[in-house]
Amino acid sequence: MRPFLITAFFLLVSLVGQSQRFHRMQGTWMFRTESSVGVVPRIQFNQGYNLGLGIGLGQFALGEYGGSGTVLQLGGQYDIQRQAAGMHLDAWLNGIALVLPYGLGLSANRYWTDAGGVNALRFELGVGGVKGMFTYGWNGYSGAGKEAWNGPRHTLQLRIYLAVWPSRRSCVSPVGPARPF
Repeated sequence: MRPFLITAFFLLVSLVGQSQRFHRMQGTWMFRTESSVGVVPRIQFNQGYNLGLGIGLGQFALGEYGGSGTVLQLGGQYDIQRQAAGMHLDAWLNGIALVLPYGLGLSANRYWTDAGGVNALRFELGVGGVKGMFTYGWNGYSGAGKEAWNGPRHTLQLRIYLAVWPSRRSCVSPVGPARPF
């Protein structure tokens, strides 16, 4: 029941109040951009579930035919079932092209347990919006603790970018150049 409630919370945050999430974006309805620093909560489902929190640098664009976002994120996570802490460095690209949502990601992870440390490289593919995505990931493990780790190869993950501090905002007018705000 607890994973369901956490998932419901993330979906509520991502679906409700889209205009509030994009309030830092400036521009006309034709094209809006944002470069910002944000907080990235995430939940990952595998044999149990992991909770994570990161800080990311994001660049986003929203236009008439869709939008996209790219994020570079550094964060930590905790695997509740295995009682293991971890760090991760993620790079992801997501958005909406016409009506087709997409999400692509690459994640480098390091987990620490009593048995030792293990590295994981995760490739992710899924569906996304401009500032969030739901992905399927495949883990490839390496490191000294690989045999004792017994970690999952396949994961499902939901993450959302919440802008905290915009570093540059601009708008593009159909008749003129970009104006910084």
